[in-house]
Amino acid sequence: MTAELPAENTKPGGLRLSHALSHFGLAVLLLSTVLTSSALATQGTYTPPMLKGDLDIAYLGGVGLIQLEDRSGSDQPWYEVASYAEQRHGLEFRGTFSPYHGIAVSLAIPILMHRQLNWKQGNGFHYDPVSARPTLAGGEALQPAALETSAASLRRFGPGDVRLGFRIVPFAQHGLPSRAAPINLAFDIELRFPSGANPIDTREDGSGFAGLGGPGLRLGATASRQFGPAEPYLSLHYRHNGGYEVAGQSATATDETSFTAGDSLHLGVGTEIMAFHDQEKGRWVRMDLQLTASYLGPRDTVSGLQLPTTLAATLGQRAKISERVEAGGDFSLWVSPTEKLALHFDIGASWLSPHSVERHSTNAYSVRTRNGSIGLRWGAGVRAHFR
Repeated sequence: MTAELPAENTKPGGLRLSHALSHFGLAVLLLSTVLTSSALATQGTYTPPMLKGDLDIAYLGGVGLIQLEDRSGSDQPWYEVASYAEQRHGLEFRGTFSPYHGIAVSLAIPILMHRQLNWKQGNGFHYDPVSARPTLAGGEALQPAALETSAASLRRFGPGDVRLGFRIVPFAQHGLPSRAAPINLAFDIELRFPSGANPIDTREDGSGFAGLGGPGLRLGATASRQFGPAEPYLSLHYRHNGGYEVAGQSATATDETSFTAGDSLHLGVGTEIMAFHDQEKGRWVRMDLQLTASYLGPRDTVSGLQLPTTLAATLGQRAKISERVEAGGDFSLWVSPTEKLALHFDIGASWLSPHSVERHSTNAYSVRTRNGSIGLRWGAGVRAHFR
């Protein structure tokens, strides 16, 4: 779907793989094997023990169930004009190392295996003489062959944007020598490098790339406190996406030549619960429940990538996807059968606010997502502890 999957976590629906596989944000948890049974930490405040590390391999999947609506005039009712399911499947490899107590450095490499809009139905544009503009409302239904060959049906795959992260935990309830405190607090800085190309350019065979285009920066903070087997937490993250150039695109009326994926702000509230813990054998089972709310700013695109069809006059022209809000929830189950290994299974869902999918400075389409469009996500992975 046009809204990112959560990844960075992504959250296009925004289901995303980064954000990096960035817009799907999966809440997870881990237990440091060198700490006592009370020395637990949420994923948002966790770091490996000093001079130790972890290796994560995770599968991230998702689907956006999106409906589009349009109207013939500002005083006319909205009608459903198209619908699609955006499928996304990818892998992420992440290594984390702690050079000192409460400090961690990580490197994440996402691989997008498949991302595509599968159109279920869609209308064609026609000119409405009353509103004096093109509209999909009342348009003729497109044939399946036309939907399959639409520019918006292109398949994306390949390596994504590499991310380098730094985490600092200034104090915690347990595990940090001489830095004990009533709560756990962590600060995150993550740099994203444009190694996955951009979402607009295509290969010679017509397929698309996995990257967000320009460089990126994520700043975040997470606070948690343990109460018996439960550890509630609060997290806040801001993501900035830098500009990038698109082949064949000239300057706009404002002399802007670069495109951007838009900035975003993410709030998470949740709790992790230790359901089982065998400290002697290093085995445990832990659950994570999280509610999320996100604001995603407007981002640039070109005409034809978000709609089942478009007019020849606007095809390939610069356009903009409007700002939107997402709200969702995630559940993660972590199982550690040994001190050296942890497995996790994740599911989540998001509601997407209605938003325009293609706005032009000179020729505005009024198509927007319909209320009730949702994103679903799932994942599974393994983490190896090097102790």
